[in-house]
Amino acid sequence: MRFFAILLLFALVVSTEKTAVTIDGVDYSDSYFYSKYSLDEWNAADSTRKHDMLSDFIKRMTGTLAATELNLQNFPKTRIKLRNQEYHFLVNEAYEEFVARKAISDTLLNFTRENLSREISVNHILIGYKGCNLRKTIDRSKEEAKRLALNIIDYFHNGDSFYDLATKYSDDPSVTKNSGKLGWLGVGKTVQEFQDAAFNTPVGDISAPVLTEYGYHVILVDKDRPSQYSELDSTAYEKEVYNAAMGAIYSKLKGLAENYDKSTLIINNVQFNQQSLQRILAAIKDKINKNKIVGSSKLNLVQTFNSIPDAGVVCTFSGRGYGIKWFAERLNRVPSSRHPKIETVEDIKAAFEKIILQEIAVKAAISHDLEKNNTFKEHFGDFRSSVLFDAYVKYLLNNIPEPDKESIDEYYEKNKDQKFHEPEKVAVREIKVRKEALLDSIYKKLINGANFESLAGKYSLTNPNSGGKIDPFAEGRYGPMGQAAFQLEPGQISDKIENLDGTWSVILLEEKVPAQYTPVDKVKNRIISILKRELQNSTKENSFVELYQKYNVVVNPGFFNYEL
Repeated sequence: MRFFAILLLFALVVSTEKTAVTIDGVDYSDSYFYSKYSLDEWNAADSTRKHDMLSDFIKRMTGTLAATELNLQNFPKTRIKLRNQEYHFLVNEAYEEFVARKAISDTLLNFTRENLSREISVNHILIGYKGCNLRKTIDRSKEEAKRLALNIIDYFHNGDSFYDLATKYSDDPSVTKNSGKLGWLGVGKTVQEFQDAAFNTPVGDISAPVLTEYGYHVILVDKDRPSQYSELDSTAYEKEVYNAAMGAIYSKLKGLAENYDKSTLIINNVQFNQQSLQRILAAIKDKINKNKIVGSSKLNLVQTFNSIPDAGVVCTFSGRGYGIKWFAERLNRVPSSRHPKIETVEDIKAAFEKIILQEIAVKAAISHDLEKNNTFKEHFGDFRSSVLFDAYVKYLLNNIPEPDKESIDEYYEKNKDQKFHEPEKVAVREIKVRKEALLDSIYKKLINGANFESLAGKYSLTNPNSGGKIDPFAEGRYGPMGQAAFQLEPGQISDKIENLDGTWSVILLEEKVPAQYTPVDKVKNRIISILKRELQNSTKENSFVELYQKYNVVVNPGFFNYEL
């Protein structure tokens, strides 16, 4: 019984019911489902894709439950992965709470709340000025740019085509491709100044000049439609309001975070021991030089830090001192691909400051109970579910037994005609040269009894060290030479052969290898791989069928409109 047979095809979602799927007595709402597969993605999908999305959703939910029952979350590697990621999620939550949320004004939230349910089709003309954030060189002043933008608005109101004006005047690099058409725009997808003007411009009208870091924009709105968020319930909608508002100020967050970091380092009185930093840098350079001697370019920073015996107190903050092994333990939580490149003391200091800031952020997050926030629970819950699902699949595959001899022999006998049958082959020696005249001379020597293998060793372009020997091959290879080989009898020498690349050959047929089956011992490992792959697929499929039944999965027909 296949898992997909349980879930057939679905129609488009046309429902106001809240529950999408019930698993093990827990209702998963439409909003929760759409947080994994967006409403736009669902509505744009064909029946097969809808089937796959729902199947994947149920597999992941039930697989996570099964992993928890097997206590896979406490397996050492899984536990470490969850712990490390929880740490990083707490860092992110702290910066959202203490930096990003404070940067979102009530005005922006209200604007986003009012407009998130719609999308607008936007066109624009960008007039740059000297010093704006455009790659091209522009000589006009800021005042001249604004006057030109105002003139363009007059031209439009006097009947000029917006798209002709865009082509003529816009400094947007993409204007040659789109004539100023930006397409559909939702709240939070562009900088706040631009979106505020665009969403306050009536359909069919153009805006006053809008100043951003890129220049002055003249915006034309030509269409309006409901967005994918218009069908969400109030709780899910409010969450998306915050996310979209964050998008509108995204370009400002880096600077705000940098200022927050500077003040945090000062408040916590972060001080570095310069002598310790110098010792650490010396140890790193020494390790790099030793690696070069053995031909290795990779440096394991964690191992290097842990091997330093006398670094002393590297840093103090918040009234405590910290050594190199403390930094090594924190760095070990980060994938090695994201470890910093260190060449100077300042590089070490910057890397350690980042670790310190993360540690301070986690402590602040815990002290403010941020792990209880819905955003943290959702993000870490999704990650935890993904890790446990992967752990469950790995658990299934690791417990699959090796195929036994009987299974291997059975597969071989069943498939030997299609997969393990070798056609008739020929084994030849070839004397291959570039000039026909040289081959004529060689050919005369062969006719007079010269040894073919010796002449091949002296003259042939093909494998001269082995006397021109070519491994046995089947029909269809080596062009004219291959065709000639199958016309010969063992011990017979061919006529002259002109090859497709302009070279010339003569060949000696040494042996005809009759058609045969490849011995099972030679293909044993290949068969084992095939059988294991088949067993893995069937094990996963059957396991999820069992989980579907075990956890009493119920798909709401009012939501998915499905059939059994």
